[in-house]
Order: sequence, then C-alpha cells, then structure tokens
Amino acid sequence: DVSRAWNAMGAAVASVNDGEIGTWFRDVVASCWYDIMGNILRCGVIAVQEVWHHRSSLVIHCSDGWDRTAQVTALAALCLDPYLRT
Repeated sequence: DVSRAWNAMGAAVASVNDGEIGTWFRDVVASCWYDIMGNILRCGVIAVQEVWHHRSSLVIHCSDGWDRTAQVTALAALCLDPYLRT
C-alpha cells in the first residue's frame, strides 16, 4: 500500500539523528518505498518499449488509487520525447 510505504519512509527519515545511522537502513528497506518506485520505473520502461520498439498504442490504467497512471504515462512521455531526452 502506497500510503503505508510513504508514511514508513517518512518515519525512517524523521528518526535519523545527526551523526547516528541507527536503524535507518533497515527502516528504509522495511518501508517498501523503493519497491514501489521501482515498479513505477519498470512500468515506464515497458511502456517505452511497447511504443518505441513495437510501435504500439497504449492504454495505461493503474487501479491502486494513487497517481501511478499519471506517473507511468509522464515517465514514458519524458523518455520518448527527443526534445526532453537531451
């Protein structure tokens, strides 16, 4: 769940004390935030490959209740637009 991961990541960041690592690395991993970000990036790559290599049209719909549809679509658009890639 995205909101739980976001809250857990925020808690991990907030618990850092100056000069002390403590359990930060373990807390970040346990938050699963990077797993969610990795899934968005992976979906973006799939969308780019479908459009670029297979010349496919896409309908992107993510039903998780967050902005993942817009994030994947925007990421693919950024990767595919030659003006934005430079």
